[in-house]
Amino acid sequence: TERRERREEEARTKEIEAQEHRSISAAHDLFLRHKVNKCNAQTEQKMQAWAQKLDSKFGKHNQAKEAVRLELEAKRKEEIERREARLAQAKARRERQQVLLKEKIDEEAEKLTNKLDRAAKSAEQHKEAAASKCADSI
Repeated sequence: TERRERREEEARTKEIEAQEHRSISAAHDLFLRHKVNKCNAQTEQKMQAWAQKLDSKFGKHNQAKEAVRLELEAKRKEEIERREARLAQAKARRERQQVLLKEKIDEEAEKLTNKLDRAAKSAEQHKEAAASKCADSI
């Protein structure tokens, strides 16, 4: 019973650790998303500032202004895509780590279950042997 209680306690501990890992992972996702949104907002502000500079610098040269604006818009989109790709890679890494952690926990639980089963069989055999000896001595 002590082994079973210890094994159950270890299983509970591992599950709590897994839940903590998932919580930390979710918080990290929120943090990264916040950073991406903040960077996107900063990029948008920079783009608007550049557009204002272009307005003052080029005045009536709409074609040049539009070309530069389109170029800045393309750069901004590329930057956003790169950030989102990095975020997706980080999320995929965390998911792989979670899967590996879950597999490791499952393997440990299986090992502990097997040990418990062997111990129960051994105890049953000892019990039967003791009962047989007791019956023989009677």
